[in-house]
Amino acid sequence: MALKILTRITRASKWSRRNVFKLLREGKCSVDGTVTFENITVVPGQKIVCDGQEIPEIKSPRLFRYHKQRGELVTLRDTHGRTSVFDKIPIPDDVQKLIAVGRLDFDTEGLLLFSSCGLLSRRLELPKNRFQRVYEARVVTN
Repeated sequence: MALKILTRITRASKWSRRNVFKLLREGKCSVDGTVTFENITVVPGQKIVCDGQEIPEIKSPRLFRYHKQRGELVTLRDTHGRTSVFDKIPIPDDVQKLIAVGRLDFDTEGLLLFSSCGLLSRRLELPKNRFQRVYEARVVTN
């Protein structure tokens, strides 16, 4: 399937779209040995190298589940040094990145889903796609 190089690199690497766009502008990406500055269309089988790293083919999306504990944040980085779910969840070596499907508050525990594909993650969390969700809550009062 033909894709724009920005999409292809983003899906198959740890880089964000913003990072890939910057690398393209700086001339740090090549397709079959030819440097490209543009968001060109690429097809499977073409050799893509970006910032000295060969970009693998896109793999099928994977979905993971994790039981978030109270006191864990759903964020990649925390400026206050608090524990993140990304510090706890075991990420397989063949997975480039994980994207949380939704969020839970700091003081909330429960099941979280993670996807290796941003598109899948987005489709699962958008209300317009009508994926059924079940929430169970317990309120403790004095």
